[in-house]
Amino acid sequence: LTMEAVLNRLQTLTPDQLREEITRAGLKCGPITATTRSIFEKRLARSLLESQEDSGRSEVDSDGGPAVGSVSENTSLALTADPEQTARQERDVSPVPPTVEEDVSQQSSPGSPVLFYGVLPPLDDPLLNDGSLHVYTDRQKALRTVVKMKGARFKAFSSREDAENFAKGIHESGLSPCRPSAEKPLNTSPSGGLFKILLIREKSIHLETANMEKANEFKSPRTQDLTAKLRKSVEKGDEEAFKELVRSNPRYLIGSGDNPTIVQEGCRYNVLHVAAKENQPAMACLILETLEDPEFMRCMYPHDQEDMLLKRIEYIVDLYLNTPDKAVSDTPLHFACKFGCSEVVNVLCSHPSIDKNCRNKYGQKPSSVICERKNKSKEIKEKIKEYLEDRFFVPLLRATDNTLNPVVGAPWAPGSSKCDDPSLSPRLVEDPKNPLMTIRAFAGPLNQLKAEELHKLWRTPARHRAKYFHDILKSDPDRGAERVGRELAHEMGYPWAEYWDFLSCFTDLSSDNGLSLLEEYLKNCVQQKSRTENSWIHANSPTTPSKPSPCR
Repeated sequence: LTMEAVLNRLQTLTPDQLREEITRAGLKCGPITATTRSIFEKRLARSLLESQEDSGRSEVDSDGGPAVGSVSENTSLALTADPEQTARQERDVSPVPPTVEEDVSQQSSPGSPVLFYGVLPPLDDPLLNDGSLHVYTDRQKALRTVVKMKGARFKAFSSREDAENFAKGIHESGLSPCRPSAEKPLNTSPSGGLFKILLIREKSIHLETANMEKANEFKSPRTQDLTAKLRKSVEKGDEEAFKELVRSNPRYLIGSGDNPTIVQEGCRYNVLHVAAKENQPAMACLILETLEDPEFMRCMYPHDQEDMLLKRIEYIVDLYLNTPDKAVSDTPLHFACKFGCSEVVNVLCSHPSIDKNCRNKYGQKPSSVICERKNKSKEIKEKIKEYLEDRFFVPLLRATDNTLNPVVGAPWAPGSSKCDDPSLSPRLVEDPKNPLMTIRAFAGPLNQLKAEELHKLWRTPARHRAKYFHDILKSDPDRGAERVGRELAHEMGYPWAEYWDFLSCFTDLSSDNGLSLLEEYLKNCVQQKSRTENSWIHANSPTTPSKPSPCR
């Protein structure tokens, strides 16, 4: 290439393209205007021509002196080429001729050992397959060669043979130490060693590709959208706007590295912090339900297997619940307690992954900051203290084949050490068939005192009601125990749920949620019956005979 040809090419570039070329050449670039453009073009052209001259020179150097400095045998000097300079070299400079790279017949001064620098090109470089060996006695020339090849490495040796083996990708133990090692030594011949190196490289690339997480089609939302849209919808309790945002782009909730998205810079709040601070229990519940929805997570990671998807959900939900903010290391539960948001505390403490003992930077647990900032009434404080206690459930267990009498289980709390006491566990009479006992109903969540009180009344009713409950159990062996527990829970105002086979879920049919589920079920039954009747009528209706054609 000539100076004129390079300048003609540079004059066709846009200012942005020219600036990119200058940056890749390692030159400083100021504002490109009509008056400064010609200066930058000439400077860049000179740099490109100098690079071309360096690459076009014969790499047989008979005038070089001895290597500077004394390096011990097998001293390793590894260097990786700069990707930007490599890209410029591949586009603007002709490739290095495939010849013997260095004539190492240089004369060294007495007492100074000659060092041979072997350069190992990247395994996927075409120069690896043409028989060229990159061996030098001049360290600077070896460095310039490394810079020209992306991913190349070099190493100093005291013998030419070792340097040639390194340049071929062969080491004493088989592979070069900068490459993945094989279990067996490689063939020391160039063809055999190269063949095995390529096989190992191909296998490594295949494994990396298999383990690589496939990208989805969603882009990270702008910081302005996270603040103006997502955060505002949570603060106002706008559930429809929140659903529309996160369903259109799951990255509104899931940031890079499966971390919660930050909706307030500086303090680094996530949406649960905001919901807790603004006393939005419905939004807190909706956020957790959305994160635990496999279909939502499937939109973000469509290629995940089921077990991996569940692990992601568990990991992300734990981060949302227990990640402290940057100011004083407060979790969402700290916020809810500090601002006296009792219902938000109830939602958060109902989740099994919540950490109630997490401390902020002042060493305070959520129970230590109750109503510090707001709602300092005694009732709110007592309510929050009750919610912060362990949540106990009183279960009813039945044998799947109904061969044993139902058993009212001891109060149980997820993750509580108080449940490990063997005296609290019900002693079941073993059946020869060892039937499987499953939970068919439960009362809770309750604090420990309320759970123990209900458990006692359920197992041994008061004397004036003993006969009434006994008659229920005797007359209805299939659901008598559930009827007794349901009546006691409703009288005491405790939450209740039992399993209904036709609904395939636990619910209280006397609650609003239970009634809506029952109404939906009945509606579906009516529609199914209507479709069945219409199909039967259509199948049994007499076919209309076709009219005979008139005789001619």
